Amino acid sequence: MQSCIKCGNQFEGNGWYCPFCQEAEDRREEAEYQKHVPEYITEAGIPDGYHYRRDNGQSVVDGGAIVQHAADWIWEHRNNNLLISGATGAGKSTSMCYAAMKLIAAHKRVRFVKLQRLMCEWSEARLMMSDNVYSEQEFFQRFQKLDYLILDEVVGKVKDSDSRREMMFELLDEIASGELKMRLWMAGNFRKNSIDALFGEENREPSRRRIEENFVCAGITENSVEIFHVWPQAEPQNKA
Repeated sequence: MQSCIKCGNQFEGNGWYCPFCQEAEDRREEAEYQKHVPEYITEAGIPDGYHYRRDNGQSVVDGGAIVQHAADWIWEHRNNNLLISGATGAGKSTSMCYAAMKLIAAHKRVRFVKLQRLMCEWSEARLMMSDNVYSEQEFFQRFQKLDYLILDEVVGKVKDSDSRREMMFELLDEIASGELKMRLWMAGNFRKNSIDALFGEENREPSRRRIEENFVCAGITENSVEIFHVWPQAEPQNKA
């Protein structure tokens, strides 16, 4: 038996608090965490415009997602790696951010970043490689503490280059091998051959196999979310 440091009552077990005081302490800590959730959301890189609904000004976490069917699908599949396709305005980014904000409120560590920005960070790491052979390894190690990395605008906005293909294939390989334990969500307006362009034509088979084995791929339309496959099934028109 030991005494609770808060109420002084005797209790069996380990810890500083009796069960009743521990429950109260847990509630206090959770309330304190939730007070800071808006700060954590901003620190995660989620754009300010995605925090609130434009029609009523409410937080999307409280007031509901902007594109509800897409956000609901992403939330349902939140424990998977995701590749999400859809036209501009379909709700890819806002729906991923809706799920991300709910994950942050549930104590998950999330980073939202556009591929163009991640490429800048990759280029900076590559510049250091001449002096530090571990720079590339350190670049990927920065993701070890994350539960989710959300990559937006992975096609169509970043200039095609050997460096981009190398980084993306390396990232995909780290996910598929289990070196990185986080979940990776990728979104863009995927079209025919987009995946080959993203990871490199020379990596066509391994990249598509890794995606098929480790990701759920879905296309978002105005009214629905449809799962599609990138290998070896026949590829739907205008997909990946």
